[in-house]
Order: sequence, then structure tokens, then C-alpha cells
Amino acid sequence: MFETSWRRNGVRIKSWVGEMDQEAVSPMVGATNDASLVARTQSGDETAWKAIVELHWMRVWSLSRIIVRDQQGAEEVAQETFRVARERLGASGGDAALCPWIQAVCRERALDELRRRARQPRQAAEDRPVDRPDVERAIGALEQEDREALLMTEAGSTPEDLAAALGVPAPMIRSRCARARAGLLEALQRGGAP
Repeated sequence: MFETSWRRNGVRIKSWVGEMDQEAVSPMVGATNDASLVARTQSGDETAWKAIVELHWMRVWSLSRIIVRDQQGAEEVAQETFRVARERLGASGGDAALCPWIQAVCRERALDELRRRARQPRQAAEDRPVDRPDVERAIGALEQEDREALLMTEAGSTPEDLAAALGVPAPMIRSRCARARAGLLEALQRGGAP
């Protein structure tokens, strides 16, 4: 066993790397390698499957956490990884090391989760109650021209009337209103902070 160290965010992190005594990790299993655990699992030995999960859970969870970037998503991806791994256990390559194969399955599941999230609509600002002070701060943070265009149109002025009064084209007023609404929505989603 040897020690490696690296820095993450300025903090020195130590990791002990090397062969692990599987008996010490899991007293349920007397296996000496992944191939025997796979063979035992395929023959119906549930303690061997539990040992595989115990041996690889932290690596799978860590990888999924790195990819999906939240704890709940990482747990779901890890569980899905082991469900899929159990179904495809015979395809792991037999004598090949199980860890890289399970990590590849985890990576696939995590990327699937990211694609699923990208397809979901973003949570609307209406999902969270908005207080008047939040709205006032968000409106106050807008550019003056955008704020004026938004407030005047919300008060009942048409973009054409405003354009005539300000001496600018009507499409510019519409653009300012759209920019103001987008800025307002973004500020409210952040919690009213400018």
C-alpha cells in the first residue's frame, strides 16, 4: 500500500491507494478477486452481490457526484448503476477488473441523468413566493431605460405611444421591455438580489 496526495481547492488531500483485503472490507465474502465475486453472483449468491456493491459503492457514488453535482442525484445514479450492473453482470468481461466496468456504467447513467435534466423545463419563478421588496429591488437593478419602458407599458402605454413620446422606434421600446422582463425574472429567480 502506498500513499498519494494531491491538492483540491488549496487543501492537501491524502489517499491510501493499493490492494485492499476484501475480508476486512466485507466479512460476508471470502473471495479474493472480482471474477470470483461475479461468478458467485451469477450462480445466485446474494452475499457476493452485496459484497460487490459494498466494495464499489463509494467509487460509484463519488463519480456520479462529480458528474451530476448534487447528492440526491448522485444517490439515484449510483442506485441505477448497480441495478443496470446486476442486469448486465455477465457482460463485464469475466476476468477483467470489475471496477472500471462498473464506473463506465456509472458514467453512462450520470450522463443520461444530465441529459434528462436538460430536457426538463426550468423551475419557474412562480414556484417560489415573491415578496414586494424582492420585486422592488429587482426592478431597481434594471437599466433606467429598460425600467422606464417596462413600467410605462405595464401602466397601460402602448409601445407606439412611448416610442412617439421618446422619439425612438417602437421596436426599440419592445426590445427594452423584453430585456427588462428577462432581467426581472432572472433577479427574482436568484431571490431578488441584483
